[in-house]
Amino acid sequence: MLLGLAACEPEHNAVACYGVCGDGTECVSGKCVVAQAESAPEPEPEDKGKKKRRRRRKKGGSHGDAVSSDGFKPVDDSNVPGYDPKATKTMDLGVGTERLGDRVVNQHLGRLEPKFNKCIETSAMHYDGDIKGELDFVLSIKSSGKVGGVTVKGSKSLRDSGVVPCVRKVVYGHRFPSFDGATMGVDYSFKVN
Repeated sequence: MLLGLAACEPEHNAVACYGVCGDGTECVSGKCVVAQAESAPEPEPEDKGKKKRRRRRKKGGSHGDAVSSDGFKPVDDSNVPGYDPKATKTMDLGVGTERLGDRVVNQHLGRLEPKFNKCIETSAMHYDGDIKGELDFVLSIKSSGKVGGVTVKGSKSLRDSGVVPCVRKVVYGHRFPSFDGATMGVDYSFKVN
């Protein structure tokens, strides 16, 4: 379903990523980025003659320990911008008033379902637990047809398994038809059982 020009705008920067940033990440300028690891406090040496050893913490991605230890790494979506509600409110007198219709948008998003399923299947093979819940997308489509940004909310298992970054990257890489109008916002969701 298409969002009108009165799309919800976050009141604070803390909700700019709509809560999709997982453990080990933080929202910076509408993007989920890997948080700086806090170093563990160094223990006091028992013998002052011994040298202190530095303990290094392994930098974890947004899905850290929740993903199995078989070498699976979730898709890196750090280059995918989040949805910016201000982009859909910008008025440009140099563009027309055309917008993509619901049917066209739904057809294009429907074409992405095999790729969404691949994300779910790949993550399920490497995740220790059930993957289920609902994925809620909000994205912007520029007049060129390029996706300007996408934010995806999902259940804990969908976030922890690596499904969310994978589907974000799929949507961001898709090209919609071009149109003579301002950037538009789109809402989309589906259930994973």
